[in-house]
Amino acid sequence: MARGVKMESNTLRRIVEAIAREKGISRDEVLRMVEEERRRLGGIPSLEVAAYLLASKLGVKVELEKTEKPGSYLKLADLMPGMRRVRVLVRVARVYNVLSFKPKTGEEKLVARLKVTDGEKDAYLLLWGVKAEIVAKKLVKTNDVLEVSGAYVKRGRKGLLEISVDENATVNVNPGVGVEIPSIKREFIKLSELERFEGEEVDVEGYILSVRRGVTPHGRKVYVLADDTRQVRLVIPERHQAVNRLNPGVAVRVYGVKVGRLKSGTPI
Repeated sequence: MARGVKMESNTLRRIVEAIAREKGISRDEVLRMVEEERRRLGGIPSLEVAAYLLASKLGVKVELEKTEKPGSYLKLADLMPGMRRVRVLVRVARVYNVLSFKPKTGEEKLVARLKVTDGEKDAYLLLWGVKAEIVAKKLVKTNDVLEVSGAYVKRGRKGLLEISVDENATVNVNPGVGVEIPSIKREFIKLSELERFEGEEVDVEGYILSVRRGVTPHGRKVYVLADDTRQVRLVIPERHQAVNRLNPGVAVRVYGVKVGRLKSGTPI
């Protein structure tokens, strides 16, 4: 065993053996290459992740066992763009709208986007095609635990990674595997405090004070949202399902709204 590797997990052992077998080199040489790959990445990923990335670089396909115990889930902090067939356990932090798109085949399909966490780091989870139906049918909500297997990873928005789930991957809702992930505590922010959250996603509540006529050049409706502390602009895409119900006097709760800033300094 290469110096510095005190104990091999089943996952690490399997990847190392696959590389050694396919490339015709010794296990010690593979372990040395794994440690070198990890150092090249700043020592951040685990040995398992470094071995997986090395295997991908060498063109060695490694299948992760579906029967691995719960402790074998990858941490979100260990994920990197380009990884495939990953297995993670996450809690849903936010559920966004389900959108439709048309691939080259011309058949309309769905895509759902969620924000998830493992208690240490956040990521986006994209469910494509039939996998998005669990969100469209409201079978997934905030604080549900998802077991994701066979997904692939790419770079997403705002520095967060995207974990993509297609027809070849699986998602189990609240699998009951005995791994604890802290629950999401939802807090509604007072409108007078929005400056502190500029650029972030927050939950707010209040009532619609007024509605601006027409739409913006970007196809958005503009409302004035008020609570007992302040009035702010609320901008929503014209095609959003709630637009027709947002009339003056209606009480609303808005989840996952991004706090921006107009030139006048008024938060939206």
